[in-house]
Amino acid sequence: MTGYEKETIISYNQAEPAATIFTYHPALIRKLDRLCAACDGYRCLQRGEAEGAPYAEYEVPKKYVSIRKPAHRAESKATSENREFTAN
Repeated sequence: MTGYEKETIISYNQAEPAATIFTYHPALIRKLDRLCAACDGYRCLQRGEAEGAPYAEYEVPKKYVSIRKPAHRAESKATSENREFTAN
């Protein structure tokens, strides 16, 4: 299986409070396994292997799925400088 075929899919709808994450990404699988062990609302739905590549599917609270604007170093530095200035 090629790297291109090893995708991660995050799926949710407006009606349900949970999202599903299907992934072949080993680091994401490890992270989601830790969250399943430590947090309510996270659960592993299935595990398997396709063409030698492990995969897993999880259900997670939809409220924790987010798309954010990238933080630019110049912006974050300016923001922390502003905080320091206003704190003094």
